[in-house]
Amino acid sequence: MTLELTKRHRESLEALRDECSYEDARPGGYQNAFVSPGRFPGGAKTISELLAWGHIVEGTIEWNGTKGYRITSTGEAALRQPPAAPVKRAPSQLQTFEPRVKEVGLRVHRLDGNKPKG
Repeated sequence: MTLELTKRHRESLEALRDECSYEDARPGGYQNAFVSPGRFPGGAKTISELLAWGHIVEGTIEWNGTKGYRITSTGEAALRQPPAAPVKRAPSQLQTFEPRVKEVGLRVHRLDGNKPKG
């Protein structure tokens, strides 16, 4: 597995960091509380990769006993790293050619057979 954060990893970590810091900072909030997986983006694969890399930890949410997650200091450090630069594509080598069909001027014909005036 590579440790390079993709856009979905970064979005999940940022949302989890925001949720964790909100719970830690609010009056009456649970200090060091775990966040439900539905409160931040990321599917099972993203969460399992972040767990394997040590960016998040898994624990039990106190008030309902379900599984939750919390960002670690390693995850915080990974977010401080600048995102990878997008891959630059080579310029297209397709060329446009001159049209091979000759343009024909507009001709106006009347249905009664007479030539138009003007």
